[in-house]
Amino acid sequence: MIVPARWPWIAVAGLTLALFATGASPATLAAQAGRAMYDEGVRLLEANEPGKAERAFERAIAAEPKVGLYHLWLGRAIGVQTINANLLRQPFLARRTKSEFEKAVALDPTLLDARDHLIIFYLQAPGIM
Repeated sequence: MIVPARWPWIAVAGLTLALFATGASPATLAAQAGRAMYDEGVRLLEANEPGKAERAFERAIAAEPKVGLYHLWLGRAIGVQTINANLLRQPFLARRTKSEFEKAVALDPTLLDARDHLIIFYLQAPGIM
């Protein structure tokens, strides 16, 4: 299904309806919707649109809150925004970035990228973070 980039929810809705018609379980529907929003978020982050990517990752997490990979990528999207934010907003975004990396590690201890990002965060962030 080809969907304009500004309407990613149409792809999710179409996928949900298709799976529902086939008798898929609600867990399968949530997993598919979460994965679709995750893929959309990765695409947006690679297109240098971290604000839109953040919203896509938040929707993926709403569909599947226990997937560490989604929290890792949400942290990445927020981290990109932190670099370009004004000085008053940076500490708040940095705390959210750290929180998402920590959630990713807690949910999936084998996710090495999350551990790597958390170490880099601790090395680069000021001591008050």
